[in-house]
Amino acid sequence: MKSVVLFLLLCLSPFVPRGLSEVSVPQEDDLRPGVEGPLVGEGPPELPELWDELWGLRELVLSLKAEEVERRQALRSMESRLRDREVEAEQQRRGLDGLQETVDHQQEELISDLRRRVEETEEQSKVVKLQNTPDTKLLEERVASGAETSADLAAQVWTLVSGLNASESSVEQLKKTSAAMASELPFLQTRLRASERTVEQLRRKSAVLAARLCSTESVMEELRRQISGQIRPTRNSVPQTPRRPLYVFRTSVSSESRKRHLQFIQVLMSLNHEV
Repeated sequence: MKSVVLFLLLCLSPFVPRGLSEVSVPQEDDLRPGVEGPLVGEGPPELPELWDELWGLRELVLSLKAEEVERRQALRSMESRLRDREVEAEQQRRGLDGLQETVDHQQEELISDLRRRVEETEEQSKVVKLQNTPDTKLLEERVASGAETSADLAAQVWTLVSGLNASESSVEQLKKTSAAMASELPFLQTRLRASERTVEQLRRKSAVLAARLCSTESVMEELRRQISGQIRPTRNSVPQTPRRPLYVFRTSVSSESRKRHLQFIQVLMSLNHEV
């Protein structure tokens, strides 16, 4: 601090008169506010301004020094944090190294244990083979029978698969047929309705024909009665001979009976034509 002030005084020395070149530099205690400093009135008029500048420079230097102190403290805190982090990283690295060593050791133990178990299993399998040597043929026969059974099962499965495929094709064909029948169903329904109408008409015609047949039967019955009534007196008057009845029947039938007979024949012909 004193060196900076002396440097500033030397820089400002051209503005100081010769009589005051040996003026002593005020100390920090003399520059405190509230403390009476050296008499300024005795110097030249530029000296108060110099003292003000020196005071401002002192304040600036103090603020810079405070900032530097704060920066140093921040750097120290950062350094301490970095050291702590380095220590933690070192501890973690050591822990990881220890874990790696533990894992390697466990792997070696597991590998050795597995090798030992494999060797024991091989020894046991050898012993079992030696003990079961007589049963090898039986095992081979069982394996062969199992292979044959598996072949039979495969053939059955293939048959079932082929049957299933055939069933699927049949189902597909039935679906197509049902679709075709469903498409033809409206046409068949219309034909059925037309057939029903035709049947109804035929029923009505048959009823009419039955009524006409009944009337015809009644006419025939009446004709038979008339003919029988006309034949009886003829038989009573004509002698009993085998050939005369037909002649008498023909001559004795009146014109009215002939007309009825012709009407009956016409009715029968009309019925036959309608049927």
